Amino acid sequence: MPRVPIMVPGDVVAEALGRFGVDPATARPLARGGAPDGLVLSCRRDGADAFCKLMPLPDATGRELARLRDVVALTEHLRGAVGVVRYLPSLAGDLLEEVPGHVACLTARAPGRHVDEREALDPAFVRDWAGTLGRIHAATGAWTGGGALRDWRDEYELFRSGCRDDAMAAAWDELHARTAALPTDRAGFGVVHNDLHHGNLLRAPDGSLTVLDLDVASWHWYATDLAILLAHRLWSLRDRPDDARRFAATAVEAYLAEFPLPPERLADVPLLARYRLTLFVLAMQAELGSRPAPGWLRDVRAAVLDPRPLPCLAVLADVGPLA
Repeated sequence: MPRVPIMVPGDVVAEALGRFGVDPATARPLARGGAPDGLVLSCRRDGADAFCKLMPLPDATGRELARLRDVVALTEHLRGAVGVVRYLPSLAGDLLEEVPGHVACLTARAPGRHVDEREALDPAFVRDWAGTLGRIHAATGAWTGGGALRDWRDEYELFRSGCRDDAMAAAWDELHARTAALPTDRAGFGVVHNDLHHGNLLRAPDGSLTVLDLDVASWHWYATDLAILLAHRLWSLRDRPDDARRFAATAVEAYLAEFPLPPERLADVPLLARYRLTLFVLAMQAELGSRPAPGWLRDVRAAVLDPRPLPCLAVLADVGPLA
């Protein structure tokens, strides 16, 4: 996946580090895959490893800053229900600091490491991963905050506005119409992580997980989060139906043990898995710009543009709660 440089003026970085009492000599930018939403630097404060993140503030309306404050509040709300990162206060005692054109935060390095593709199929990890997702939904269902977070309509507009592929735009519009018809009662709709693939988890030596990247949390259907967990793995296992079936059955069972999503909302998972794969193509196209798409991306695009049911999701029909 291409590396995307995030350009932040050096004086802004220095001011952010100073606000949090970080020695600039310890700061090193991280090379981040995909399309990251800010500059992240590894650093040290008071002898401990930490990460300083600078995120752009695109306008003066205050909406983005309010959203990021809700992300911090959500993280604190989830603490105790699941493992989450720990925000460290600035020298002024604030968890977010405004610097020119950006907002900065500092988080402690969480224990553990990312798992690789093989480990992500280990049944024990799959159960912990899906169970963590279920606990997130159980916790956010009781949360009264989050009014400044984005919702599914913002997500639709964001990816529609930058789309230059007419066929993908039409597919995205059609999915928007279908998802807009889904009910938004609190039994099936609320604040979701919105990107809990296995790369957004750290696994500690004792097996415990830490959830990363709540920055894209939004108001969405809970089934969307479950579809995100399933869709990418099922795509990668499309030529291994037995493994795909076991993965899906293990994940759904562990998720429902923590959050009993109503059957009528579970029935939306195949639609929302197509939604997720379509969004993935749009995001990768936006990142590539005028560069040619690699073969793997062309394959996903062809699959989501085919009006027939996605073959990679066919195994869901064999998973009892989703059948």
